[in-house]
Amino acid sequence: MDELTLLKEAAPEVAPPTTEALRAGRARLAAAARPRRSRRPLALGAAVAAAAVAITVVPYADPGPTPAASAAAVLRDAAATAAAEPDVRPGQFRYVKSLTQRRHPRLGPSGIVCAESWYPADGAPVTLPVHIAPNSVPGGCGSALPKPAERSMLVYEGPPAHPRAHDLPTAPAALRARLYREAAKGPRAWGEDPGTPADQLVFVFAERLLEESAPSALRAALYRVLAEVPGVRLVRNVRDLAGRPGDAVTRTWGAERQEIILDRATHRYLGGRQVFVKPRGDWRPGDQSAVAQIRTAIVGKAYQRP
Repeated sequence: MDELTLLKEAAPEVAPPTTEALRAGRARLAAAARPRRSRRPLALGAAVAAAAVAITVVPYADPGPTPAASAAAVLRDAAATAAAEPDVRPGQFRYVKSLTQRRHPRLGPSGIVCAESWYPADGAPVTLPVHIAPNSVPGGCGSALPKPAERSMLVYEGPPAHPRAHDLPTAPAALRARLYREAAKGPRAWGEDPGTPADQLVFVFAERLLEESAPSALRAALYRVLAEVPGVRLVRNVRDLAGRPGDAVTRTWGAERQEIILDRATHRYLGGRQVFVKPRGDWRPGDQSAVAQIRTAIVGKAYQRP
């Protein structure tokens, strides 16, 4: 599905959306920007594809996984880093800038889309929380934000991508139990392939929550939960979509490997990647989708850039 067709012009003659509608749109925002197994490769316009030339995307190379013990050690360091980061206070917003791309060897790259999102302190829905610009470069999402009358609201149909961040406990043991209860609802409840095991679903939940820049205590707990998920491995010396060096915490199931990429020095979250390691439908080994979190900051209001 083309991200650019997911945007609908806000019209003054249309009644404002309900609180529940806004909550659903925000909860599913990441599903529109992240790679999803059930989606076909994106077919973005020529302007987006041309803009992608400005970014050097490093071809994926798999140096092979290291033992699970190494992954657990890195995840514990990542938890310490996350716990020390500041959180938004009431009345503030967490600003998140990210890049997303799908790459298919036969169909070519989808183009790189830059998204800017604003998340409030209390997790309540925010009207118009995202601005997606096709003229994306690593340093920004275009030169100017749209005027209020031109701002768009995400329209997405589908299941939720993960449990809501502000409904989750931050004690690691309680969080682990809660995520596995959510996984027990089955993969279809979360838009995943039939047969996806609970361990893989928990890994996917964690990656998606990290991508949305969940509160620091929750991020720290997520890393500690991941350290205990069976099958998690560490791949050293990778690069994210923006070309930044890092280490990837990975888990493979079926034809796909899901990756959480962390800064090599600080173990701060950089982004994620979905890589096909076996043929699956039209996809072949090496096909991939990726997201890179370029910047996060605390700002005073929605649509304010740091």
